[in-house]
Amino acid sequence: LILAQIANSQEITLKWAEKIPTKGYISILGGKGGLYYTTHTNKEDQLIGRSYDSNMNLKNEKNISFNLEDKKYSYGGAYFLNNSILHFITERQKKQDKTFLYSGFSDFNLKTMDKLNVLDEVNDDDKSINFGLRSISPDSTKVLVYHENTGRRKDPNVLVYKVYNSNITDVINEGAASLPIKSKN
Repeated sequence: LILAQIANSQEITLKWAEKIPTKGYISILGGKGGLYYTTHTNKEDQLIGRSYDSNMNLKNEKNISFNLEDKKYSYGGAYFLNNSILHFITERQKKQDKTFLYSGFSDFNLKTMDKLNVLDEVNDDDKSINFGLRSISPDSTKVLVYHENTGRRKDPNVLVYKVYNSNITDVINEGAASLPIKSKN
């Protein structure tokens, strides 16, 4: 028995966009409608969004503003959802001793909507880890946000979660579950 396999090779060409002047990292958000979207933080700590065509030509560049102090928030990424870009932002407010997870929408022209939604918050006194984590359902109808609270020694950690609809207007489900992981042995 002889097995023959024919392989067709394809030619691949890499195209790089121009060098982006940034103070931090560049995040690739994804592509939609023949455009590719990125974000980066410029030297003034402003979040900048860019869109490129399929030939990596810059099509649009805008400051994505969420009406927060630039140096006090951390950008956590985005999902493409309901013909919009859903952005995630964390901010620690020292006066309140809390950290907040916000979401904000922008359109595909990188114009932000005025309203931010508070998705989650933790007190600084709580021993929380992995704050601001999130996931999206395979059908893009639900967004899960979660964090983990550490317990006392030999107590299990607790996973705290909320499930939102795709418009981030309603909490569909929320709760807390003890994990089979001890905080410390």
